Amino acid sequence: MQHFKCNLRDIRSGYPALHRWMRHLYWNHEAFRLTTNFAHIKFHYTKSHSQINPLGITPLGPVPDVLPLDEEVPAATAAVAAASKTG
Repeated sequence: MQHFKCNLRDIRSGYPALHRWMRHLYWNHEAFRLTTNFAHIKFHYTKSHSQINPLGITPLGPVPDVLPLDEEVPAATAAVAAASKTG
């Protein structure tokens, strides 16, 4: 995201442990799931600090759907497989 200039990795494929924890919160805690509005979070994040993002540019993607608990992105699966071969 442009605010913190930290778009090298996303949570899904770059931080598998954080991604598992986030999915656990989302799917196992109803209050968390029912009060999480990704569209609002994204809009506020990009529109609220005009000194950082003066044009208020909000990217169209990625769509932040939360994966099911038993599903993983290919990059994270490949990283786990590679780590198990070297470790």
